[in-house]
Amino acid sequence: EKEFEVGRIKTAITDKYGKAEFETNLYSTSPVYSGEEVIVKATADKVIIMNKEFKTIVTHERIYDKYKESMKWYPYLEALSRRPKAIKYTKFFNELPDVWKDYIDSQDYEGKKRSIKALMKMIEGDEQLGIKNAKKAIEETLNNGVKDIDSIIATYYRIKNVGNVAINEINLNDNIPDIKEYRADIDIYDSLYKRQVSAI
Repeated sequence: EKEFEVGRIKTAITDKYGKAEFETNLYSTSPVYSGEEVIVKATADKVIIMNKEFKTIVTHERIYDKYKESMKWYPYLEALSRRPKAIKYTKFFNELPDVWKDYIDSQDYEGKKRSIKALMKMIEGDEQLGIKNAKKAIEETLNNGVKDIDSIIATYYRIKNVGNVAINEINLNDNIPDIKEYRADIDIYDSLYKRQVSAI
């Protein structure tokens, strides 16, 4: 039995920032779709933005308020990495933890590009959790006296993967014989020691 998905579908033209309007609210897509027609599918709790081939561009939580905005930054960071100085004027930058803002500000042009691309990797899939782990990663790395972005990325993946490594129990084959416990008999050494003492 196939579950029937209830939802509404409509088309929308995105604005110059690639945002589509649905019920007075704006939902981000990608700079690639700036001024393009997209398909908006709304379910009870999601707003799914698709291209003309019905391939999902991005999925948002549905907003039931009015004149609000839902922003998924991942698709936009690729464009920002090509113009890294512009990131300072975005809402994304303003919402970053202070430690990340200070770090990006301290970088030169190439350093800013690498920092933005690193953040792209960190927020892919789950922006909220990604930012949380990114904050932990940069704080831990800087506290260890290390500042390069590769070390921050390595720390991020270690934090992200904590608890995901499983240790499998080793099962022995049935044909392996039982090994009896061996106990060392040290009395023999005592007797040898006594002989040596008496000979001195």
